[in-house]
Amino acid sequence: MKEWFNNLEQRERRYVSIGSIAVLIMLVYALLWAPFLEEVKKLNSQVNGHRDTLSWMQNNTQLIKSTNPAASTGTVNRDQSLIAVIGETTKNSAMSQSVKRVEENKDNSVRVWLEKAPFDQMIIWLESLQTRYGANITSINIDNQSEVGVVNARLTLERL
Repeated sequence: MKEWFNNLEQRERRYVSIGSIAVLIMLVYALLWAPFLEEVKKLNSQVNGHRDTLSWMQNNTQLIKSTNPAASTGTVNRDQSLIAVIGETTKNSAMSQSVKRVEENKDNSVRVWLEKAPFDQMIIWLESLQTRYGANITSINIDNQSEVGVVNARLTLERL
């Protein structure tokens, strides 16, 4: 390759050198810089989405508190098991159609699977479980759906 390059005329060597540099610049851009910029753009979009969600949550804190009378009294009912509480609180609510599976773990925690749950109602329900029954969320995974305001969720609740 070196011998071939040295056998070229001065003008041809210059063209090959400039062409090689141009190809190298294009490769660096296509393989490194463009994907980096795309990832930055995607992450900025996610941050803006999370900011919007946080803003919505902060703006609706009062609404959530006002819809739950137990939140103001601060009473915690621990007479029932957590699995019974979940069954009772979802039976006659908007969450009744969303609860697909409830499973009690050995460590007295309860895992709940929700499908096509109205997000606003789920948050109100979870807040009610915490304030009225002392159920704390130890893990939660929420996936949004194509329908606005509807989510799938997997969560673990336990009493501390």
